[in-house]
Amino acid sequence: MKLQTLILLFSVAAVAAGCRSENATDVRKEFFPSGALRLVSEFKTGKRNGPATAYYETGEVSMVMQYKNNKTEGPFTEYYPDRTVKSTGTFKEGRLEGEKKDYYENGQLKMTAVYAGDNRAGLYQEYYPDGQVKIAGRYSYLEKNILTPGDKGGAPKIVTQWESLPDAGWKAFHPNGVVKKTQHYDQGLLEGPVEEYDEEGRLKSRGIFEEGAQVGYYQEYAQDGKLIVSREYKSGKLHNRSIEYFPDGTWKRVVSYKEGLEDGPAKEYYPSGQLKSREFYVKGSRSGKAESYYEDGRLKAVASYCKDMLCGASQIFYPKTGVLQLEAVVVDDKLDGVSKEYYPSGALKKVSHYKDNKKEGIETEYDPDGGILHENIYKSGIQVTAQIPEQEGLTISGR
Repeated sequence: MKLQTLILLFSVAAVAAGCRSENATDVRKEFFPSGALRLVSEFKTGKRNGPATAYYETGEVSMVMQYKNNKTEGPFTEYYPDRTVKSTGTFKEGRLEGEKKDYYENGQLKMTAVYAGDNRAGLYQEYYPDGQVKIAGRYSYLEKNILTPGDKGGAPKIVTQWESLPDAGWKAFHPNGVVKKTQHYDQGLLEGPVEEYDEEGRLKSRGIFEEGAQVGYYQEYAQDGKLIVSREYKSGKLHNRSIEYFPDGTWKRVVSYKEGLEDGPAKEYYPSGQLKSREFYVKGSRSGKAESYYEDGRLKAVASYCKDMLCGASQIFYPKTGVLQLEAVVVDDKLDGVSKEYYPSGALKKVSHYKDNKKEGIETEYDPDGGILHENIYKSGIQVTAQIPEQEGLTISGR
């Protein structure tokens, strides 16, 4: 045989072998870093095509699916480690398409949803483990125009995006099947009343939304139907007066709001109707004088606030008698200055000095008759010297 003929035959064989290799089905395996099998799939024309099986690192099958040109295509089934079905659905060009179902480990349906291009678009339901419906609603796959900054400082641009958003009426249910919550969406934004119910079907709360923002009055109710909370919203923020009630309808707490922040007087009451505390807020921070009272109406404590921190003189009074028990000076929530304690009789009990919330200088303790019991000296909160009086004077002992 001539050399030229031999070379031609080898060339033809090589080409034929190359064609067979390119069109042949090649089963490939992928592994976890631990060496355990992770995926078995078929390749054809250099791409993943055909059936594929994924595994848990412990060896159990986790998912069975199909590929077409390197993308998942067609039905799939996902499994729990015990081979119980975890979810089923369909892929189209690598994206979820159509109905997808999730299951509990006991085999009971957990969730159903309709997808379009990997996005929820259609009916959606969740279930309790016993099969009772938990949530029912729908999603819409909607086009939204979003204003984005321009390139390199140029004019802003409008970019069109598609989003999967809750739409129309939604309901949540208690395990016994009674409606738990009702609400309505308009292109992903809450619109209209939102109501919550207890397991007996009694109304628990009601609010109103406009374009996703809470507006108007919001109320909460006790089991007997009596109002226990009344609040007002404006553009999604608390506004005007908010009231909490005791079961008999009397006020429990009354607070004023402005643009979502406590602003103005705030009062709290005992069930008897007696004032329990009185404070004042400015843009969400306590400010000015604050008072609290015992249930018999006697003053319990007086303090001053500066931007939500104690500042200035503070006083605490004994119950029943109203006698001063403690008075101190506070700066930025820290004791700073002279602090005095008193016996129930009103006699001086102790005088201390503070600096930055630590005792500093002489601290003197008195007996009910005014005699000195102890005199201690502190430095940065640490006692350095103790002075203990005797019958004819004071003896000083180092410490």
